[in-house]
Amino acid sequence: MRRHVLRSGTEDNGFLGRLRALLPQLQERTGLRFVAGQHEDPSDDVRKYPFVESEKHGTLSLLEDLDTGTRWLEIEGDSPDFERCVDDAILLLVEIVPLRQLRGEARKKTDDVTLKRLARGAGEKADTETMEILASCLSSNNPSRVHDAADAATILGWPELVPALEAAASIKRTSRVKHALRAALAACTK
Repeated sequence: MRRHVLRSGTEDNGFLGRLRALLPQLQERTGLRFVAGQHEDPSDDVRKYPFVESEKHGTLSLLEDLDTGTRWLEIEGDSPDFERCVDDAILLLVEIVPLRQLRGEARKKTDDVTLKRLARGAGEKADTETMEILASCLSSNNPSRVHDAADAATILGWPELVPALEAAASIKRTSRVKHALRAALAACTK
């Protein structure tokens, strides 16, 4: 799977329509035809609008986190070639927030919004810079920062985060923070 945080936030009410209007251009660039799938709500604060490739080789989904105002795209396919092809084309059609910018934002302001945006824009595989940012937050004395980093770790689900999560969980915490750390450990040990 490939993910990209979009410059367009949830306050931009016309984005979904503009994305639908881009599907013919996506087809021209890739030879793949996408059709709107059934709208889903994976959780109370996340909406998902999938576009399914007509031959069922994969999906391009627009997701919205209502809590943080973040939109992102997920590309899932039956092969790395499918994902790369769609990814290359979509990057020419929509404005994304580069991962390096998301990291920079999270280094300056380690709150729920920036850490979740970083997690939404990071890849499936752990990278050193994102790991360092989250590990630093997890080792903080600030309970809110630890909680927010645990939420981001839950989104990522990277097994490489387990040692930092276990270290954070070994310290006396509030029940709210303990709950977030348990959820993150469960997500990262699947």
